Amino acid sequence: MKKLVLSLFTLLIAAGTLMAQDIKSNIDAALNLSKDADKALGSFNLDQAGNKDKLVEAHGYIVDVEAKVGAIDKAALQSAFSDEDDVEDAMKDLSKVWFRAGEVYNEIANQIVVAKQLQQGDVTGMPTVQRPAVKATNAYKMALAMAVKKYQRKDAVKGLQSVQRNLNNMAIFSFETKDYAGAYQNFNGTIDAHELLTANDGESLLADDAQYNDQLYYAGLAALNGQMVEKAAPLFEKLYKANYDNPLVYEGLYKVNLPTELKQGDEGYDSGMEKAYTYLKTGRDKYPEDISLLFAEINHYLTTGRLDELIGKLKKAIDKEPDNKSLYSTLGNVYDNLYQKEYTAGNVEKANEYFNSALEYYNKATEKDPTFVDAIYSIGAL
Repeated sequence: MKKLVLSLFTLLIAAGTLMAQDIKSNIDAALNLSKDADKALGSFNLDQAGNKDKLVEAHGYIVDVEAKVGAIDKAALQSAFSDEDDVEDAMKDLSKVWFRAGEVYNEIANQIVVAKQLQQGDVTGMPTVQRPAVKATNAYKMALAMAVKKYQRKDAVKGLQSVQRNLNNMAIFSFETKDYAGAYQNFNGTIDAHELLTANDGESLLADDAQYNDQLYYAGLAALNGQMVEKAAPLFEKLYKANYDNPLVYEGLYKVNLPTELKQGDEGYDSGMEKAYTYLKTGRDKYPEDISLLFAEINHYLTTGRLDELIGKLKKAIDKEPDNKSLYSTLGNVYDNLYQKEYTAGNVEKANEYFNSALEYYNKATEKDPTFVDAIYSIGAL
């Protein structure tokens, strides 16, 4: 038994030694690759128009670097090395490696920004990288997390400062092309960078509370447009608590809190709808003239079957948009439903009143557009 225990212990030591050797080998290889990337980047900067291939070369080295050390974090180092000095040496090398990766990705992002924003330069022949500013931010974050020396922390903070503006510009470019996932990642990257800069005495573009909240709003809006509800929710919650002055915050919170996984009749559906509506109602009370919130409320009342309350909302919407044929048709449909309800209950006089109102508003819809099929069909059905 003692021999068996001793053998297992020996195997564990051997496995640990091999893991440490593999990690050290990968870090050494990544360090050499990053030095090559740094040289190529230097050559590119000497003649950016004539040496585009050098930026491509630098990016190629960084891709290899990421393959070597992308999975190595501080916990892996502490598990592999028993000596704290060995852990510190590995962290110091990794900080260098990640900082150089950040420099390369940030330069790629910078070239795109210069070409698109300033109409200078040409990205033809440049490396094709998705979300380069986000990749640069992640690399600088790793450089900061692994930093041992004071200068390494200082360099990583400077890197985060420099990439923040590129993140913001890349976010705007993505939003304009309806790449909402890219817009969210870049806007959110500026927020991540801000929080790290603030924690490390760096200067951030979002130092002013108003600028920070604006960035939360843009990130939330991009996430909402990209159907990334779980990403939008915490951003809008922060804005709600900060009393951010924009009606879309309340519409956004209404949308992200809707019980979309449930259907009417399921347990929790009604309470979920009521929770979502509290945000919408707060927004309607705060911004009573906002048409977008009004339409959201109309849709809510339609979904929940609150037809009697809906009539006043629709008439108010018609006052704001008198040429909107859909509003007339929707109001006709509300009266139509009320007519059927009262007729079934045997309330003939009230049913006839609703019938006449339904027909009136369906006809008004066709007056706005004689070819409006929804209203024409509804008149026939009525």
